[in-house]
Amino acid sequence: MSKTITRERLCQRSSGGLRELADWLGQALAGYWLKTELRTELGIATPKPWAGRHGAAVALFAPTEQVDGLAEGLPLPMQWRREAADSDMVPAGLSTVAESVRRELGIDGWGLALARDLDDYDLSELPLAAESAWAALAAALVVACEGGAVRPWVFATGAWDGHGIARVEHIKAKLAAVRSLGWAPEGQRPVLWVPAGNYDEARAAITDEVELKSYPAGETKARQALSEHLYSIEVPPTTDEPLARRRDYANRPYSAVPGVPRWPRAVVAVRRGRGWP
Repeated sequence: MSKTITRERLCQRSSGGLRELADWLGQALAGYWLKTELRTELGIATPKPWAGRHGAAVALFAPTEQVDGLAEGLPLPMQWRREAADSDMVPAGLSTVAESVRRELGIDGWGLALARDLDDYDLSELPLAAESAWAALAAALVVACEGGAVRPWVFATGAWDGHGIARVEHIKAKLAAVRSLGWAPEGQRPVLWVPAGNYDEARAAITDEVELKSYPAGETKARQALSEHLYSIEVPPTTDEPLARRRDYANRPYSAVPGVPRWPRAVVAVRRGRGWP
């Protein structure tokens, strides 16, 4: 039986004490949503990043109201699933965003669900301002369909308004959510892609803990608006992109298995009988 999470129940449980709130949320959701210092105090581990899950994304939110014990920013792991409808367990606003993502990218046959470690939760009644999840979900859907590198430490926030990837609210809370997960490999920093309209605000709030990237302003084609982000996570460039970029991609070192020789992608493609990428 799924556990239904609502704003009212969150407030009720927090009034009973932080331990009660943590126990009610359960290890999975508490690991994402409780304040870092509280997780440490209660011995709750931060969930580990997924490995090899094409189509996975983390939507970043701010609480709609202050709840004692909850973090400033709330990361919510999602997953696109092939030949499935949108799950009725996701926050209602995310289903609307998912439909926009599929329409703007021209991709059908994929449904949005909570990540597998949250399968036992029902968040459908939780009010979240979901529009800002568009960029993260769109990039994840392209990776699910076209391939690319699964890099859980690359995050995104950005709405779609028909004129490009648009400014979002609560950018400081979303930066805090990225920092709280701490998913970057040793020697690297987590990356956050933001709309151009949020870049200065994010730059003013950022620390050296997070690397900031910006989407272009005013790009009305969704795939092109995501182009730099997608290229950074090894998604193959389309034939509409400049020849220099396609050539660079083909000559990038590639290795399917750590520790084996890294061949240029073009050589790998030919050896596999697929022709030039």
